[in-house]
Amino acid sequence: MRNSNTMRRDFSIRDEEERDLLLSETWCHVCNDSDLGMVEPYEYEANGTIFLEGKCIECGNVIVTEIDALGTAR
Repeated sequence: MRNSNTMRRDFSIRDEEERDLLLSETWCHVCNDSDLGMVEPYEYEANGTIFLEGKCIECGNVIVTEIDALGTAR
């Protein structure tokens, strides 16, 4: 999760297809299900790793996805 040692990144500069893919490839620990989707995305970097944080579309729980250098969710 983000903290004072994180650097915000501009999620909106990614192309639409990539944004849609990243927002849909999610895992929610509360729903215990994948690919439910995410709203309110916040992209940031911490210790050289890029993350996308948002809220699960189904339950509203905060979820975090790690993004690799190629822009795909891990």
